[in-house]
Amino acid sequence: VRELVKEILLEQGYQVAIANNGEEALEIVKNSNLTNQNNFDLLVTDVIMPKLSGFQLIEKLIENESEMKIIIMSACTQELTIPDKLKNHSFPFISKPFSSNDFLEKVRTVLDQETRSKFKQKTVNL
Repeated sequence: VRELVKEILLEQGYQVAIANNGEEALEIVKNSNLTNQNNFDLLVTDVIMPKLSGFQLIEKLIENESEMKIIIMSACTQELTIPDKLKNHSFPFISKPFSSNDFLEKVRTVLDQETRSKFKQKTVNL
């Protein structure tokens, strides 16, 4: 799914970074914030991942006051239990499987017009 999401976004001109697990994604985001070179506009995360779940990743980003937009994806829509720390937040959700058109529509909806017009979108896909 990561590779599919990467290809969909690359075809639209987005810059993409991929992480193999939640911990790696958190490190990529932290390092980009330290260097101020690659601040990310959007995080696309699955819920179930090795080392750090999508919800745990989001909690840590919120703790670090990240203003990054977030899209959550998962195949297990029936069984999702939102952690208490995230219940006051609202995150767009896309269920797997999804079409590339549905995914791009969600991305465009989440990113505001000003961000899209910069053509500097950066995305972490998990």
